[in-house]
Amino acid sequence: MIFDFFVKRKIRRHLDDLLENPHDAGLSDKLLSFWERKPRPFEAVMHRHADEKGWLMKFFDEAPDDTEHRKKRLENQARETLKWEEFIRLLKAPETGARKKWIDSSSNRTVDPLLLERPKSLQDIQQIVQAARSKGVKVRAYGSKHSVSDVAITTDYMIDTGGFGYPLHLDRSLLKAGPADNELLFETQAGITIQELTFALECIDLALPNMGGSNVQTFLGAASTGTHGSGIDLGNYADLIQSLVLVAGDGNIYRVEPTDGISDPSKYPLDGVTLIQDDDKFHSTTVSMGSMGIIYSVIIAVKKFYYLKENRTMTTWEDLKPSLVDGKAVGGARDFEVLINPFKIDGKNSCIVVNREEVLKNGKPQDLGTVKPSGHRNVLESFVSHFKFFTEILIAMMNTFPKEVPKFLEKALKGQQDKNYIDKWYKVLNQGLNQVKNFGTAVELGFPVEQGEADGKTIYVPAEGSTNYVEATEEIMQLVQELASEETRQYISSPISLRFVNKSKAYMAPMYDQYTCMIEVPVLHKVYGSFEIMERIERAMIKRGCRPHWGLNMDELNAAQVADLYPKTPEFIETRHFFDADGLFNNSFTNRIGI
Repeated sequence: MIFDFFVKRKIRRHLDDLLENPHDAGLSDKLLSFWERKPRPFEAVMHRHADEKGWLMKFFDEAPDDTEHRKKRLENQARETLKWEEFIRLLKAPETGARKKWIDSSSNRTVDPLLLERPKSLQDIQQIVQAARSKGVKVRAYGSKHSVSDVAITTDYMIDTGGFGYPLHLDRSLLKAGPADNELLFETQAGITIQELTFALECIDLALPNMGGSNVQTFLGAASTGTHGSGIDLGNYADLIQSLVLVAGDGNIYRVEPTDGISDPSKYPLDGVTLIQDDDKFHSTTVSMGSMGIIYSVIIAVKKFYYLKENRTMTTWEDLKPSLVDGKAVGGARDFEVLINPFKIDGKNSCIVVNREEVLKNGKPQDLGTVKPSGHRNVLESFVSHFKFFTEILIAMMNTFPKEVPKFLEKALKGQQDKNYIDKWYKVLNQGLNQVKNFGTAVELGFPVEQGEADGKTIYVPAEGSTNYVEATEEIMQLVQELASEETRQYISSPISLRFVNKSKAYMAPMYDQYTCMIEVPVLHKVYGSFEIMERIERAMIKRGCRPHWGLNMDELNAAQVADLYPKTPEFIETRHFFDADGLFNNSFTNRIGI
């Protein structure tokens, strides 16, 4: 213990020195040496530094006037700062090279690819693609390994996108002149995590319009599988993308945009990059599950920094259901979602209704630093979730006393209540489950929601027929109740959630051309029967006509079902043939769903 204390102190000193001298290779080597010899104290120190945002923000104390020079300088500083996030990720990254084991975040899928690479530049990616093409092998890219499906894996070449995960300086001289919205654009390499992206945006007083419940995924990995937040007027991540650069199957590099894209066509070709401005190709590529090529960078639409106020109110499904059926509940707030205990307690299903609104002054978002955070989530739950062993104890209790799981979930829901919790947008949207997330996975299933009007107000009602999301939710709860038994121990280990998302323009997004309720069925993957429960629920919901999330599904969807669910499948496949005529980016996932 005493020895660890002195080791940690030395590591902290070296880390502080490295932050002051970011290009000192000797200091980097010393830290790597500590990690190799003393991994436990080293990781403890690094986690603490990563969790304390203060050290990340030390570079951004100055606040001169808003000039283009300042923006460029801050973007460069953000990129330098994120090198330490990258340094942490590099230490945790799988070893690159031939036949290195790859394991997903839920330890559900393992593969030993022919080659695992971690390129750092567009040219590195191009060389890997050309090498794979010459050898006749396939290529797939992955982000943070949080997909439970087989979307990212191959036994051939795998690319870790963590090597190209920094903000870029957006060259506005290449954009069309005029649009004021150009000021709210941000360019980044595709491998950046959502957490890192929010840090970089905050440095220049910007923010993402929305976020899912977790920030550990890479932005592009989340966007390209259809990931979203909650809010019927808020879209998914893919619809933030205005432009992207990818390396196609023939090794050529393209910048892809919609027909009325932001780039000035007269400036291209540029440095080996060909500009394509075409709606079908762009809307096929933003949610393409890695099948069009290796996406290197994106330009995204962002907004001015903002604060959110959240209220989480306890009720029951039976009391909430009428307002979901008549459509009045969904459109009432900026963000609206529902968390449900699928097990009945005293004859009813408890649930939490979550409403969030922007904190405004005179109808405008409050400037960064002008709002004092107030309220908080459950202090004990937040504290406990920081420690891995508490989650392990919880899982052990669920496996040992499965009949107590409904009561565990009831207590978990009650602990999530809050009132007038105000903070920075990403702190409110992040679930804050910390170590619990490392043990969690989910399936997510999309059902259409129809817009209407009643009493002069916009309402959002469930679709008629088998795709009625309220009826689907009740079927899931009924199925969960039927599966639960002490003999099989198939008890779902988390509340289910309903989140509502705007229509998407991305042809293969689960919410393409329809307002959508995404029903998420999360589990702690080490609890007995978790994957079997997700499989049973997904099969039942596919029969109803749901659109599963591409990263959060159990491989139950087939090619005929995909073609039936997604009307733009022909245009998507035509775009695939354009970018990858020889199927370099095929894998078991693309083969199974027929794209």
